[in-house]
Amino acid sequence: MTEAKRKPLVKIETKRKVGRPRLPTLEEMINRKLADIEKLRTEIDPTGKTKSRAKLTKLVKLQQEENKIRALLKIATDNEATKFKKDEEPPIMGVPVKELALLMALNCVRNTVIEDYHARGIISQEEMKEFNKLVVNKLYTILHYLFNGTLEEQDCLLRSISLCYPYNWDQPVIDEGLDVQTFLKNPELLTGLMIMTELSPHYYKPTKSRTIPFSQSEKRTSL
Repeated sequence: MTEAKRKPLVKIETKRKVGRPRLPTLEEMINRKLADIEKLRTEIDPTGKTKSRAKLTKLVKLQQEENKIRALLKIATDNEATKFKKDEEPPIMGVPVKELALLMALNCVRNTVIEDYHARGIISQEEMKEFNKLVVNKLYTILHYLFNGTLEEQDCLLRSISLCYPYNWDQPVIDEGLDVQTFLKNPELLTGLMIMTELSPHYYKPTKSRTIPFSQSEKRTSL
C-alpha cells in the first residue's frame, strides 16, 4: 500500500491592520532639512579645514540656509500645544478649526473661477454670501468630525460623504498656487513668505501657547 502524498502546506497570509500614517510635524520636517544640510557640509569639507574659495562659498550659503531654517525651528518649538477645556475644540496644527474652514473656503473655493463669475455679475452679492456660508459650514463639519470626532463619528462621516463620489471628475493634482514645496525648497521665497505673512492682518502669530488669529478690531503694531 503506497503512502498517500502529503498536500503542500498552504501559507495563509493574514492582513495586518495598518493604522493611519502619522504626518510629520513642522519641527520634524525642519530637523530633517537640518540633517540634510549637515550631510552636504560633510560632503563638501570632510576634514573641516578646506581653504578652497569655491568650497568656502558653498559652506557660507549652507550656513545662511541653516540660520533661516533654525529661525523656523524656534517658531515651531515655541508654538506648543496647550491643554484645552472639555468644551473647547482642539485646533489643527495650532489653527482653530473654524478659522481653518474659513481659510480653506477662501483659498480652495472662492479664489477660483467662482470669483470671476462674481466679479462679472453672474453671481449676485447675496448669492455669493449664501454660497460662502454653505461651503464654510460643510468644510467645518468635515474638519470637526475628521480631526476631533470619535472613531465611530469618523467612520460614519467617511461613509456618508462617499455616497456621492465624483466618478466623472479628473483626479486631483497639487495646485501650483498652493504648493508649499515651492517655498520649502527655496529659502529666499520662504523668508519672503514669512515677511509677507507678518505684515498680513490675518496672519496667525505664533505664541508660546498656540497661534491666535488677529481679530478685525485688533490693531497691529509696526514692525
